[in-house]
Amino acid sequence: MSDITQEFVERVRQLVREVFPLVLRAVAAASREASEKADGSLVTETDCAVEAHFTAALERWFPGVPVLGEEMAASAREVAHGDPSRYYSAFMSSPYQIIIDPIDGTKNFVEGRREFCIAAALTRRVGDGIWPVAGVVAVPNSGMMYYTDNSSVREESVTEGSSVVVERREVAGALISASSKDRWWLANNGYSLMSPWISSGSSVHDFLGTCVGRLRGSVAGAQRVWDLMAPLALATNLGCVLRDLATGETITQIASSDLSSNLERRPWGLERRMVLLPAHTRLADLITTAGR
Repeated sequence: MSDITQEFVERVRQLVREVFPLVLRAVAAASREASEKADGSLVTETDCAVEAHFTAALERWFPGVPVLGEEMAASAREVAHGDPSRYYSAFMSSPYQIIIDPIDGTKNFVEGRREFCIAAALTRRVGDGIWPVAGVVAVPNSGMMYYTDNSSVREESVTEGSSVVVERREVAGALISASSKDRWWLANNGYSLMSPWISSGSSVHDFLGTCVGRLRGSVAGAQRVWDLMAPLALATNLGCVLRDLATGETITQIASSDLSSNLERRPWGLERRMVLLPAHTRLADLITTAGR
């Protein structure tokens, strides 16, 4: 465990405490106006304010470590006619990277639903890709955050500061999470879910559900890299793995080749279809194809 990993977790927990009042004031507001981005998703002033707060502080605390936030990824449009691999490698070639999702589930946030999260991950260079070594996921409406410095996972009350070690305990009748885009892709490629699905509207929230056992597993593929990295850090320390849907192999890095070449509309979009699930669970217990 490196010093940067521990410091990252401490700093991000501090930032979560600092932005919670801002986010909760916005939750209580009668109106949460949003605008539409180039990819059709929504963004609010709160998204931008949280990301700006995180980015300014993390760039100051970790000089030389590149920071990627969901809202700043729009700059990819400026190089939409360039080489996608070169675009990604400019960020991924650093020994460490910081990836922020200021509000995951912005539509839920705008509509006053509970399922939205703040997420931040520290990743490191692995082979020709990256992999998370620390992560923090905060759920404002529950007042809780989950974090790991690549050892244990802890659940902390943001207001009280008390924390407990988390162990994965799958609940009876747990479902599988899959976004509408992932369900469409599965259906059109001959895959069937082996139990009912659920989608909260926040991928981070659903991945967190798999981490702690509220869900049996989660399909990943239609999301962006910032949706996956922080909960993946938690998952790998709670006995879960990421498996390739086609081959069943365990994935240990997210490479440029796993990301979308469409920089105009899907910069940092995941293209490889994967499933997050407990290491002891067979992929076929969650998803099958005709003839298998």
